[in-house]
Amino acid sequence: METPAVPATLTGSPGWWADLKARYSRPARAYHNIHHIIEVMEQWAWVEAGPGWSDPEATWVAALLHDAVYIAGKVDNEALSADLVRPWCAEFGFQLDFSRSEQLIRRTAAHGRLRRSDVDDDAARFLDCDMAILGASPDRFAEYSAAVREEYLAVVPEPLYEAGRRQFLEQLLLQPIFLSQDFEDRLGAQARDNIQRALLC
Repeated sequence: METPAVPATLTGSPGWWADLKARYSRPARAYHNIHHIIEVMEQWAWVEAGPGWSDPEATWVAALLHDAVYIAGKVDNEALSADLVRPWCAEFGFQLDFSRSEQLIRRTAAHGRLRRSDVDDDAARFLDCDMAILGASPDRFAEYSAAVREEYLAVVPEPLYEAGRRQFLEQLLLQPIFLSQDFEDRLGAQARDNIQRALLC
């Protein structure tokens, strides 16, 4: 995917993808870079073509901007990324439910701590798009794990990172990996295998 398709109900001015590529190409983004966004948008397109979105405009913008601000170890990345929704959409002429996009982006701060009863269908599938990497092939999952490790070891001691990462992965195994049943059916088994393998290392 070179440039993600814009939902048919949205119109905007040129330059939005170039702007995002510049944002996601900043230093220290070994994983949370434009390749991650492309993978998330591929998942977004899968939902659009299959189960469908109730609010494709809001989920599309949220998927594009959810990691627009990212510094490993910071606790306000999601809030700052959500704060970009209105000025970014204004710059490129996108009209949509800004508050919904902001809400979805802020929800990514709770990955691994949400239950299915906590979210509606769009939120579940949006969050699953972001977490779909867990159900990637073993080789791609290994690349993802190494890249996340690289990001964090630049700012936190290795023992602290290892303890936090293990806790996060173990928490994921306590419930279905994905919040929507369609993602769980498609990627859940592979995700569980990947996580269990990672915990053995």
